[in-house]
Parts: sequence; C-alpha cells; structure tokens
Amino acid sequence: AMLWQQKFELAEPYFAALLKLVPQLKSEGTRNEDFFTCIDALSNSYFERIRGTHRISAIQHSIRIIDTAFGDNHPELSKELVALSYTYSALGMNQEALTFANRALAIAQRDNTEGGQIHLWKTLTLVGSCKKSVGDWSGAQKSFERAIALMNKSPKRFSMTAASAKAQLAIVYFHMHKKEESRRLFKEAEALYLSKI
Repeated sequence: AMLWQQKFELAEPYFAALLKLVPQLKSEGTRNEDFFTCIDALSNSYFERIRGTHRISAIQHSIRIIDTAFGDNHPELSKELVALSYTYSALGMNQEALTFANRALAIAQRDNTEGGQIHLWKTLTLVGSCKKSVGDWSGAQKSFERAIALMNKSPKRFSMTAASAKAQLAIVYFHMHKKEESRRLFKEAEALYLSKI
C-alpha cells in the first residue's frame, strides 16, 4: 500500500524485515507467494525511480534486492542488468557497461521461453555494441552474428531489432575490411527499417 502511495522510504523498513526472513521462506518445500510478491514490488519501486543522477545506485539497489531474494534465476534480473549496462554506456563507461551486459547475457541464455528468446536477442545486440565500444571487433562480430542467427530461426520476426543488429554488424564488418559483407548487411538493415516506416 505504501508503494502504491509512492511512500518508498516508509515502506523500506518492512521490506528490510522481510529480507531477513529469506532463509526461512526459501527453504525446501516452503513457498510463500505474498513474500515473493512483496520482494518483486520493492525491486520494481527502485527500478521505477531510476531518474537522473541516482539512476545507477537505484538500479544497483534493485538488483541487490532481487539477487538476495531469488538468486540469479529471476527473469527480471537480466533486464535490470541490461538497464544498468545501457546507463554506463550512455556515460561513456564502456568497460563497466560490458561487464554488466555479459552478466545479463549469462542469465538470459537460460530462459527458453518465447519472451526470454526476444530478450536474449536484445542482450546479444547490447553485448555486441559494448564490445565494439571497447575495441573488441571480433567479439562484437560474434555477438551480432549470433543475435541475427537466432532472429532468423524464429517464426516471429522482430524487424527493428534485426535491423539494428544488422546495421551494427555492418559497421563491424566495414572496420574489419569486409566491405562486401558490410554493404550487403547495410542494404538488409535499410530494407527492414523501411518496412517499419
């Protein structure tokens, strides 16, 4: 109720008390849906407050809450790591961005649901962008190629995601003096972009 009223500071002591109960509530054979719902709510409240200069600390706090309560099996953890990676990238802190993108990828690869596969493509594209930013052109190439391969195998096509990955890979190919491959991918990316306009 406090979260609904945006009274985050007042709600925190209650969640802190809940977190201390984690070992009992996570024990084998025990399932407490209200507890897990509350932890999700607390994490989301921090995620929603990620504005301005407090963005990084807010996301990190949200990640710590999910990690403490659920470990690294919670599907939202990878998404918040992606948000943190994008934030560091926007600040020009490319090595830090890559570190969190790689952690997000390790978690995303375990989710075989349809939604999980969409997130995996996006995460692979992010990893490729981060590797490109730190000068790992070979690593960027592999990430983008894997993302595109996964997209192409799916019966559902996500044109904007595919277009972005292909355009990024075209830049990598151009840098690696693979001009024919670069030109071909730029044309494919352009066609995908135009199909959405």
